[in-house]
Amino acid sequence: MLGGHKVQSLTCGYCGSVLDANDEFKVVKTFKDLKRPYCPVKIGMRGRIHGVDFIAIGVLQYRDNDLSTWVEVCLYSPTHGYAWLEYGHGHFVFSRRTRDLPEYDGVLHHKSPFVANGYLFKTHSIYDATVTFVEGELTYLAQVGDRARVIEGISPPIGFSIESKGNEQEFQLSEYLVPADAYSAFGLDADEARARAQVHPLQPYEPTSLTSGLRLSGLLFTPVALALVLYTLMLGSGTALINQTFSAKEIYGKAGAVTHQFEITDAQRLISLDLYSSMNNAWGFFEVVVKKSGEEIFSMGKQISYYSGYSGGESWSEGSTDAHAYFKVPQAGTYTLEISGEGGTGSTGRRPQARAISVQVREGVKVSRYYLALLVLSALAWGAGWYSKRRFEAARWDEDDDDDD
Repeated sequence: MLGGHKVQSLTCGYCGSVLDANDEFKVVKTFKDLKRPYCPVKIGMRGRIHGVDFIAIGVLQYRDNDLSTWVEVCLYSPTHGYAWLEYGHGHFVFSRRTRDLPEYDGVLHHKSPFVANGYLFKTHSIYDATVTFVEGELTYLAQVGDRARVIEGISPPIGFSIESKGNEQEFQLSEYLVPADAYSAFGLDADEARARAQVHPLQPYEPTSLTSGLRLSGLLFTPVALALVLYTLMLGSGTALINQTFSAKEIYGKAGAVTHQFEITDAQRLISLDLYSSMNNAWGFFEVVVKKSGEEIFSMGKQISYYSGYSGGESWSEGSTDAHAYFKVPQAGTYTLEISGEGGTGSTGRRPQARAISVQVREGVKVSRYYLALLVLSALAWGAGWYSKRRFEAARWDEDDDDDD
């Protein structure tokens, strides 16, 4: 006998006999062929939890409505009385009986709140727990087949349970124990611990080193990237060197390329070239050459095409009415822009619609797409921590990741 004077029953784990400690250990009932469940903490083991020395004196196995099973080990301390250590799927929960009554309105249901022992809990599960195995000393007469109605509230890593048997109710305050700490408390080798198979309702969220690193990187770089994007959008348009509109007749003419001179003041600054045409159901291909003293410095060929229509009761469109390019020049000075082109209507069989071509050259532009890419990547890194925790919470509540709380 290890459990002190409050032990009410003693059950043999081998023959299944239940003995009444208050009636000269009379055999109350015998349950044969019971399969002993696995639990790393055995009867007789001593451990220290929160500075209190306990000894394991009894074991119960329960099964719920979903046929999930877990083990509860009865612990005894000569100075602090009785407690329970729950083990299931690699998780440990330490529980003690409390006299603090829960406070709530109406009837508890899934995710309804209540207050107990100074914590705000949210109802996690309501189920029937049935005893499937008994061994050792217990503070009450427990038998295989005993059933209790259980309501569990969570405020991770703290839990509160309401256990009803007939007209009686018991309340327990629980705390999730890190498996490594539980193994260490009983002098067990943590390397032999079974992996946690699922998220326990009381298990606190613990981000991985990768998730923590990504979140920290996101916190550092997202504001910087956002500031750079806003800076380039507001102050990165540069100085206009050419802002000219040419008629389609000039561009498509036979006299050769249209020319326009402009002055570069700083060769280190980026230059943008933008073409725009309001053509519709037509296309145009434009050759653009930038020269200095007759020497070609930059050239490009860009096509602009845009088609639209109405069919099947819906409007449709495809293509684009603009084209863009960036370049740099080797030195400051006077440069010449040459532009020529050709166009048509493709397979529509209609004559080309003559549209003006707008050309704009700007010096000192700042491209935002690189900063925008950095912003997106930083935001994703920042969101990785949130998403990881969101998935963890979804697993805690055994719900789809897209469900709302």
